[in-house]
Amino acid sequence: MIVPARFFDGQTAVPHGVSVEFRNNDLIIRDAEGAADIVWPVAAVRRSDGDITGRTVGLRCKGETGRLVLQDATLVAALREAGAAIDAPVKWGSRRWTALAAGLCASVAIAAAMVDQLPGLLAPLVPQRVERAWSAQIEGILSVSANVCEGPEGDEALRRLFGRLGTAAGLRSPPDFEVLNTGLVNAFTLPGGRVLVLRGLIDTAQDPDELAGVLAHELGHVKHRDPTREMLRRMALNMIARSLGWGGDVASTMAALSYGRRAEAAADASAVKTLHAAGLRADGLGRFFALLLKRTDDPGVPAFLSDHPTTSDRAVRLQQPATGQSALTADEWRGVRNMCGP
Repeated sequence: MIVPARFFDGQTAVPHGVSVEFRNNDLIIRDAEGAADIVWPVAAVRRSDGDITGRTVGLRCKGETGRLVLQDATLVAALREAGAAIDAPVKWGSRRWTALAAGLCASVAIAAAMVDQLPGLLAPLVPQRVERAWSAQIEGILSVSANVCEGPEGDEALRRLFGRLGTAAGLRSPPDFEVLNTGLVNAFTLPGGRVLVLRGLIDTAQDPDELAGVLAHELGHVKHRDPTREMLRRMALNMIARSLGWGGDVASTMAALSYGRRAEAAADASAVKTLHAAGLRADGLGRFFALLLKRTDDPGVPAFLSDHPTTSDRAVRLQQPATGQSALTADEWRGVRNMCGP
């Protein structure tokens, strides 16, 4: 009995067309190119994979690296009758476990690379309408626990400051912003470039230049489209988590944006450059980080620190000379501080 089959030699993933003959309790595998016959004693033949009730069965020989794929029910039945262990459970030897482990490691490495690199490549391709939809979804979560502050004098002062910083940062349009009445010491940027400033940040800043430093930092994230990249990264992580049965919720996780150290360092550098370009004092951001280090017992501070790691190193790195104009006049600063109520 001679039938066609496919043979994998264990060296490459390319199958070889072969003919198989069952004779004298041996399975004889002949290469179509005339290579030497491979002889498998039927007593050493084992099932490697496949459905034993179907036509397609993968076979291996004890001590050999090759794998044979048969699609002939008559030959499979003949091998079974001759004593081949076709019905026996598939046993995974050390070699197959090693291959599986290597495959899993490779898959994890590829997934990690995709999560790390792919969002940066895709972010410029995300339409603005999609970014606005993401932004609205996240802001809707935040607005449940925080009202919008609407002091007209402070709003106008911040609008002028954001416009000045945005022009210096090279943004194509003035940044959109909103002040939320919550005590958390934070400010962050939503996909599409909308900046949310929290009352706790304004209350904690000792002067307008510290606030301007943080706002310039956030505009660095706007310039580099970090919120959109982070959204894509978290979506990828959620997809992986759901595929593993862990669940996931992009909107809730994005309610506390956080970036990697590379993105934070880039936003810091951008902030200093922007402040200098705007003719404003650039020492405020470093002083603000130094202030936070002294207030780590304040329950409102950890939210900001958790989004901005290695604060002590950054406070040192961001030290700048106290040159340039102040970001706001005394009256403007007073108006900003009173936006959410005196």
